Order: sequence, then C-alpha cells, then structure tokens
Amino acid sequence: MATLISNAAAGSSPTKALHAGVQAATVDYTVTGTLATGDVIQMVKVPKGARILGGHVAFNLTGSPNLPFEAGDGGDTNRLMTSTTVNSTAALQDFNSSVMDYDYTADDTIDLTVGTVTAAPSGGTITMTVLYQMD
Repeated sequence: MATLISNAAAGSSPTKALHAGVQAATVDYTVTGTLATGDVIQMVKVPKGARILGGHVAFNLTGSPNLPFEAGDGGDTNRLMTSTTVNSTAALQDFNSSVMDYDYTADDTIDLTVGTVTAAPSGGTITMTVLYQMD
C-alpha cells in the first residue's frame, strides 16, 4: 500500500481559486506503475470552507484493468464515491448525490483509494473534477 500524489495535490496550498462562488478543480494523475490494493492517490486539495456541489472521476486506463476505487478524504474514504469497479479501459463515475452540500471544516485532499486489485492497469490517466462553492 502506497500513498501516491497528483501534481496538483503535491503543493503546499489548496487549489488556486478566487474563493468566491463556484470553483471547478480538474486534476490528472498519470498511472506509471502498478496500482496495488490499498494505494491512496491524493488527487485534489480542497480548502477550509469548501462546499462540495458535485464531481466525477474519469478512468482512461491501458491493459485489461479490473479494480475497485472509492473517493473520499481523510475523514471518510468513500464520502464522495462508494466502491466502483473499473473493468474496462474507459469509465466515468459521478460522485454520490448524497454528498452534495458537504462542507469542509479544514483543508483536506480528495483521494482515490484502490480496493482489491484483480488485474492492474499497465498505465493510463485518471482525471478527477470537483465542483465546490466558496462563500
């Protein structure tokens, strides 16, 4: 199990934004090695005060992948997306509708957690888009 970090989550500050109104943060993570069970990919930084409005994850993987993912944060690994199995090279999964209007009370990252891997992808890209509001 490893913690992997997207380029956008690697910096020390939250996603750049005007911090007023609706923000859209889109981040790509390039899969360069084998994903293993329990790996956590830190995708998007969200600032304190962000209210989640929606989002999705697009998987564009190579090989013959068969592995589940869930999306969440430091407090709940599947807050945004319950376990979704990706078993094709291209898939799109929306966030759970029940998460809309979730407010972050502290800076955090939105992460993907890899479940039990049956067949790992040989490469590809994972793209996450998060819509959030700042008051």
